[in-house]
Amino acid sequence: MMFDRLRARFLLRIKSEPSFANNNAKNEQAEREEWDRPIEFFLSLIGCSIGAFIIPYFCIYFLIGTPLFFLEMSLGQFTSSGSAAAFKMSRMFKGLGWATAINSFLVSIYYNVIIAWCLFYLFASFRSKLQWSDCGNWWNTERCATTGKYHIYNQTNCTMPTLPPEEYFDNYVLRRSDSLDQLGSPNWALSLCLLLAWILVGLCIIQGIKSSGKVVYFTALFPYIVIFALIIRGVTLPGARAGITYYLKPNWSKIRELDVWIAAASQVTFSLSVAFGPLLGYASFNKFHANYLRACIFVTACDCFTSVFAGFAIFSILGYMSLKMGVPIEQVAKAGPGLAFVAYPQALSIMPGGPFWAVVFFFMLLTLGLDSQFAFADVIISGLLDTFKSLRRHKIS
Repeated sequence: MMFDRLRARFLLRIKSEPSFANNNAKNEQAEREEWDRPIEFFLSLIGCSIGAFIIPYFCIYFLIGTPLFFLEMSLGQFTSSGSAAAFKMSRMFKGLGWATAINSFLVSIYYNVIIAWCLFYLFASFRSKLQWSDCGNWWNTERCATTGKYHIYNQTNCTMPTLPPEEYFDNYVLRRSDSLDQLGSPNWALSLCLLLAWILVGLCIIQGIKSSGKVVYFTALFPYIVIFALIIRGVTLPGARAGITYYLKPNWSKIRELDVWIAAASQVTFSLSVAFGPLLGYASFNKFHANYLRACIFVTACDCFTSVFAGFAIFSILGYMSLKMGVPIEQVAKAGPGLAFVAYPQALSIMPGGPFWAVVFFFMLLTLGLDSQFAFADVIISGLLDTFKSLRRHKIS
């Protein structure tokens, strides 16, 4: 077939590169790993893709995200190489492959910090009373206000009060100083969590896709069970209806704002891991004639459904929190890490059975973070192994 001949020409070309020629012949003939089962490929893609502006989100998703997803998978499967080697088909784009690998390296450092936070909160949740549920701790300030008094402070105090979870995150977990000039002291417990995070990632990918492909059976499927359980718990709480209504009710005036579309594009590309390298790397482990179109359609649809589905779990509980605090939902919801480590922990602290749900929630975040880390780490490792094939001698099998 034509594609087989083109692929043979590509492999011949990249083997003629100096970095390949300098390696011994035995390593050059080493075959690339392949997935044991197709389901491991599907679950690995789902794990690295999970992450709504509804209309802009869907438009960007299917007009930009899905085609780019398909393009990266086709390139990876065609070349059977990671991002660093795949772009050697054109000398002009050789640096592009390493740019994606460097990008994945930087993102993996950031992701592991998030995983360390999840581990810290997970360990802190194994107690009868959550540490961030009140203001009677050494890290709290005079501005700390519990949920029952928050709306009173909000109306009578000119200095905005802060919730216990916010002070717990800033003053105890991160130990934030007042300015960049004051470095402060590290949180050694958090440092140990960061070390544990790297150890977990290393153990899961120590044998490449042979080990990570087995781990994703749990890490990719467990979050769906937790999200479903959180939805069931959330909709049974008072105020959940208001939260879901706020989530589903479109704000048509925002459609005309360019910033909304830019934010939707950023969310889609990051959620699908487009242009980071994992898609190209995972597809490179497929058999050459595998049906990657089916995988593309299934995974992108699954990721889109998950993003919308998870919104019900988030906003049903935020609606309950809004009712308890007596403030609008838009003041409860926080963007970025504040949602996962401030707003949601606040809701968990006032829910019946809060410690149990805190353990479940942060363990779910941990599995999601590990899934993404597997993908980004694979980009870096594959790039090194594809470029410097002598390193394969030292690879654990």
